[in-house]
Amino acid sequence: MPNAYTLSCYQQLGIDLDNLGCIMLDVELPQYVSAQLEPEWAYRSADPKLAHAAGYPDEHHVTMLFGLLHNGNAIRSAVDEVLDGWTPPQALHCVDVGYFSSPLPSEHYKCLWVKPHAPELLDAHQRLSMLPHINTHPTYEPHITLGYVHETFAGYAIERLEHLVLEQQLTVRVSGINYGDRLS
Repeated sequence: MPNAYTLSCYQQLGIDLDNLGCIMLDVELPQYVSAQLEPEWAYRSADPKLAHAAGYPDEHHVTMLFGLLHNGNAIRSAVDEVLDGWTPPQALHCVDVGYFSSPLPSEHYKCLWVKPHAPELLDAHQRLSMLPHINTHPTYEPHITLGYVHETFAGYAIERLEHLVLEQQLTVRVSGINYGDRLS
């Protein structure tokens, strides 16, 4: 199944896929997690449209919905209305580690992530999906991006991270809702 970035219809409809809104849950990742990733493994894209693929971020989040037709701050009251009655978790227990491959053949990176177990995130995603948006990816997969590595180093990174996630039971603290003003 294609993702939105492989389709031309959005441009024909006047929708700019480079300016979609995002609602996130900011999290505090322990420093010892990032310390597992070697600096020379980091991948930095030269493409300005892929500015997010820039090594290891300093701030982390779980995306609750990407693809809003408006910036989350511009429609904050609507976001708050659909989330009314939803309570963000205080912490997220991570249950898996993995990576997404670059969707572009010219970009040779893997996006490292940890997956939290949090049914609350699925509920938030469903609520936020009532707002005007585009499903840029067919399936919602809650995850915390740890960083972007050259594809040749992804296996080494996963080996190091599996110990923290699976054996030491990594838990991250939630610091609040991000309406898209801080894309970490």
